[in-house]
Parts: sequence; structure tokens; C-alpha cells
Amino acid sequence: AMAHRVGANNDAHRNLRRVTPAEAEHEVLEAHRTLAEVLEHPVRDVAWAFGRVDTVTPAALALMRERFGRVYSSVRGLNVAGITPAVLLRDPVGVGDVRPFRAACVRGALDHRYVMARAQLARLAGRLPPPV
Repeated sequence: AMAHRVGANNDAHRNLRRVTPAEAEHEVLEAHRTLAEVLEHPVRDVAWAFGRVDTVTPAALALMRERFGRVYSSVRGLNVAGITPAVLLRDPVGVGDVRPFRAACVRGALDHRYVMARAQLARLAGRLPPPV
């Protein structure tokens, strides 16, 4: 009602590569169910725990993409239709980071360190569709 986007995370914030497929499914679906119940409306956004490529399985990623409108990673980079993985990239910049570091990150500094992670996400999830 206040125009905030609220998204789910894993239910117990577990690494989805270190649990069984059934546990990973529970992590994703239970977080979704609980948050939707509390908010009393559907939840369309999700970010898996830790947000790295090495902390999600293809099956868990597919389930999140099926159930949520937006799936966010913690892989740094710009979201560009036709180029970016279908899993959205984010700049994990904290309020405790010094201002010059935050500004540099927003301008794309350090993006080169995430080239391989973005390519892995694109292989797992495809790419963002071009604008309509």
C-alpha cells in the first residue's frame, strides 16, 4: 500500500546447493507462502540466499522463475534487455560502504570481476527478453 516492493528470500536462508531437491523446494515455496500470508497479497519478487551462482541449482532457479515475476541475484552488473541473464543483477552496496566505493559501484566499477558469473547465470536462466 505504501508502494514498497517486498520480496522473499529462502525460508531458512540455506545454500540451495547444499540441501536436497525437496529441501530446496521447501525453502523457496515456504518463504513465498509465509510472506504472502503475512502481507495478504501475492509476492512477485525473490532473491535466493547469498545470490551467487554457486549457491543455487538449476532446478531451484527454474522453480523461482516459475513462481515469481522477478528473480534477483547478487551478481553485479547492469540489466540490459537481450544481454543480461533473465535473473536480475544487483549491486550489493551497503550503507556502511564508504561513499566513493558506493559511487564507483553504481558507475560500473568492479563489473569486470563478475563476467563469468553473469555468463553462468545466462546459461542457467537464459537472457532478459528484448523490450516489447
